[in-house]
Amino acid sequence: MKRILFPFLIVLMAAGTLTFFSSCTDGPYGIFYSLENEAKIADGELENQISVFEIKETANYLYLGTSRIRRRDAAGGSWSKVTHPDGMDVCLDLEYYNDGTPTLIASFANFKGTEFGLYTADPEASTLSWTEVTAAFEGKQVSDLAGYDTNHDGISDGVYVSIFESGDPPNFTVYHTTDFSTFNTVNFDKSIFKPIESADYIGTNYVALSGSYLFSSGTVDDQTSGGPSSTADFNSVYYSTTLGSNYLLLSSDNGTIWYSTDGTTWNTLGTDSTKEFTVFTDIGDRVLVGTRGDGYYEITDTSTIQDPSSE
Repeated sequence: MKRILFPFLIVLMAAGTLTFFSSCTDGPYGIFYSLENEAKIADGELENQISVFEIKETANYLYLGTSRIRRRDAAGGSWSKVTHPDGMDVCLDLEYYNDGTPTLIASFANFKGTEFGLYTADPEASTLSWTEVTAAFEGKQVSDLAGYDTNHDGISDGVYVSIFESGDPPNFTVYHTTDFSTFNTVNFDKSIFKPIESADYIGTNYVALSGSYLFSSGTVDDQTSGGPSSTADFNSVYYSTTLGSNYLLLSSDNGTIWYSTDGTTWNTLGTDSTKEFTVFTDIGDRVLVGTRGDGYYEITDTSTIQDPSSE
């Protein structure tokens, strides 16, 4: 969800404009609402104001993806800063992956934006020990980590790694890995000018989105564009079992939400052109979808998006 290139991040940090968008003391609705709507919510356990771009829960800990990673016990308690790798001042993205061995993955940079690295660590260790990932893109900026979950157990078992190359508009090379030792270049039938920002899996298809392109294929390393037509950017693709069947949900900046049972055929769930819908989460018997600046909305079936205040 934080999709900014590193030079701009440094400007924000230097200007002191980072804002803490999430409070973990307000329950699931509070955390979801504030994260997606840039609401300033006080949290006495966290110093100053910070920007949270990822929240990852492991067996024993809750991790916040911020410029400086924080964590606390999953059951509660105080937040503490996680030690970054030597020379790596800023976390750019964070992912949690498990192929039998739980692994925390993070991309980092130094303050000057001249050194970059992708690192892994055991998330359950009392003190994190980071190991740098050795790959063809070593030393380049890893702008995005987008995991997908073929087991649908809430933990990624494959990850798309987007590497910022250069250019205006910028261009990206995307790799795919299931073990963080072997990385395969992902082939797309369209030029990628934005990173892979969100991904998931349904049936036999891997689905990934980049800007206004949605890619879907039964082969994870060879992706074909398709899906609904959109002039606006897609924001998130999400697997849900809450609406009476197994669906992928897809949000966009133009206020449309789609659903699919196979990742290739998409139906419109609803449209509100005044909203920019963002990420999803299952809460009880419904799905919550965030917006930019308009709170969150509830999805109760494949034809209803409603403001919770209207119930």
